[in-house]
Parts: sequence; C-alpha cells; structure tokens
Amino acid sequence: MINPVTVSRFLWMLLSLFVLSIPSTFAQINFTGTTNNATLSLTSWVKAGTLTLQQGGADAVIKIYGGNGFNAGLDQMGYTELVIRTSNGSSLVNGFAFSAYATRTGRSIWAVAAIRILPNAAGAAATAYDIYFSNGSYIGMGVYQVLSAYGSWAHSMTAATDPGTTAYEVPFESRTLNDTYLANSLFVSNATGNVGIGTFTPKAKLAVYGDILATKVKVTQTGWPDYVFGKDYHLPRIAELEQYILTHQHLPEIPSAKEVADNGLDLGDINKKLLQKIEELSLYIIQLDKKNKSLEERLEKVEQSVNKQ
Repeated sequence: MINPVTVSRFLWMLLSLFVLSIPSTFAQINFTGTTNNATLSLTSWVKAGTLTLQQGGADAVIKIYGGNGFNAGLDQMGYTELVIRTSNGSSLVNGFAFSAYATRTGRSIWAVAAIRILPNAAGAAATAYDIYFSNGSYIGMGVYQVLSAYGSWAHSMTAATDPGTTAYEVPFESRTLNDTYLANSLFVSNATGNVGIGTFTPKAKLAVYGDILATKVKVTQTGWPDYVFGKDYHLPRIAELEQYILTHQHLPEIPSAKEVADNGLDLGDINKKLLQKIEELSLYIIQLDKKNKSLEERLEKVEQSVNKQ
C-alpha cells in the first residue's frame, strides 16, 4: 500500500523542480570582457557594445578599467564608470527616453575621453542602445564590466566612427551629497556648500586656515574712488585731518587696529579705501605745491625789491 506521506513529499519535490526550471521573468546582466586592443596607433571611437534595456526606470552600470598605452606608467591608467537609466516609458529629456552620466578617475586624460549613446529608435520606442567611447591610441587589454538586473549585453569593443551629434552626449560629473573630507585637510559642507582648507568648520564659502600662495588674485569691486577727483568732493582741511588723527588714532574711513583684529579685512574694500587716501594725498600735494610756488614767487619779488634798494 502506498504511503500518503511519501506521495505528498514526492509531489512537492516534483513541483519544486518544475518551479526552479522555469526561466526567470527578467534577464540579468553580469558581463566581464576585455577592451580588446580596440585602438592601436591612432585615437579612435570605439563601439563597446549594445545594451538592451527596458523602459520603466531600469538601471545599468558599465565600468571600464583601461588606459592609453601599453606601458605600466601611472599616467596611462584610468577608470570610468557609466550609469544609464531608462525613463518611465513616456517622458523625454532632450528627446531621449533615458539619461546617463559618467565619472572618471586616474591620470590618463585619453582613457575614455568622451561617451556617446545611440538608441535604436526615437524617444520611448528605444529598446537597445549602442555605447560608444573615444579613447586614445593603444587602449591595451583593459577590462570592463556591465551590470544590470534587466536586459542583455552584446559585446563588441571594436574601432568605430563617431556616432555623431544625434547621439546622447554623456556628461562627466561627480556630485557628493554629504559632508566630504579629503586628505584630512579639505572639507566641503553639504548643508552650507562652504569649503574649508585646514578647517572643518568653514564660516564662509571658502575658509583657509593657513597661508595662501598665488601668482595672481583678482577681486571684483564697485565704487572705485575716482570720485575724489570730482569737483564736488569735499577734501578735509589739513587741520581737520590732524584733529581726527589726534582723537581716533587712525585715518578717517580706515578701520582701527581693534576692528581689524576683531573682524579681519575685506581685501577689495580696504584697497578701495587706501586708494581713496592716496588720491586725497595727491590733492594735498598739489595744493601744497601751488602754495609753495606762490611763496617762491612772492619771495623772488621781495628779493628783487631789496636788491634795487
């Protein structure tokens, strides 16, 4: 007599085998290939392959580990990561029902210098995408990976012609959406956008704790004090200037030593004020020169009169 428990277990085993044998409702991509020496003696566009990816917010990642040249120099090495996402099946951005961006690291500026994606149809009708990138001469035997939970990948990695401006031009960019610390000296705040060098508490768009060495610093400024030379400008008398200095121990409109110690200096503002004082001094010198010439003329007349007597 057949045992019902044994029959039940046998049926469950058959059912499990049947379920496991059913193909998955979607295909996954986990492909690793070679860059295949696709460029040799000349810089060239390369067709990496064709990505089949459904609409509806599907993502795929292509990572290229390869440089420019056959030598082991660090300046020949590079790494590029391309991220692609399809649209919701109807919305378009600049005519494309997908978007993409890429990031690059390494020292070779010709390791994936540009990326363009050419869909097989316009708008949301696209179902496949040819991936092209521009690379310098001698791409070598680099490795690349294609990852996605959906779709398929057809490997090519052959030299090709420029797919043209009708293709999607992939931007290279890197955005960090959190506080960022680099080499324990550079800090970027996600909350404020402030950047600190030598400080992790920047209170301005750029805060530097330490010396700054530069060949040139340009500060834009308005209200440059050429108005000092205008006819309506009130130039304080020397006596007024003297009295102000005796009372305040600094020049008019120039911050005191305490103010500088407490608040620092605005380079653009202080240069403007210093120029104002230089222009005022120029006017004082011109006035004194005129008085001196007048006195010299009077003295010369007195000497001539005395000599005649």
